[in-house]
Amino acid sequence: MASKPLQRSILELKKQGYSVGITERFNSFVKIRQDFCGFADAIAFHPERNETLAIQACADNGGSVSAHLKKLMDIPAVKTWIMQPSRRLEIWGFGKRGDRGKRKLWTLRKIEITKSMFEEHRVIEPSNENLAVVAAS
Repeated sequence: MASKPLQRSILELKKQGYSVGITERFNSFVKIRQDFCGFADAIAFHPERNETLAIQACADNGGSVSAHLKKLMDIPAVKTWIMQPSRRLEIWGFGKRGDRGKRKLWTLRKIEITKSMFEEHRVIEPSNENLAVVAAS
């Protein structure tokens, strides 16, 4: 089973019928990982939907999703991406959740970056309303 957020994202996208390409690369000259245009770890498209989905994958623990959201709001290419009618951008955070004393399951939290976030010049804090259990392990 996949253990890293990007690997989990790819598996989930493929389950939903998307074709997926990894856009995150390791730059050996500067020893860092670089995303497509600074914001996308993976780009996916669905054969039946008219959309291209960019994913920023991260762990969902200790404010990682909030930190990614704030980072994305400062990248000019993000606004350019989402202003196109058939493009979407989501942060996918994976974390293990469950009741105390019970088995913990990998849970996916999706946060969609929308045009209104830029039009109103505000950042919406992530909530728990977009949680879904994606794998039992």
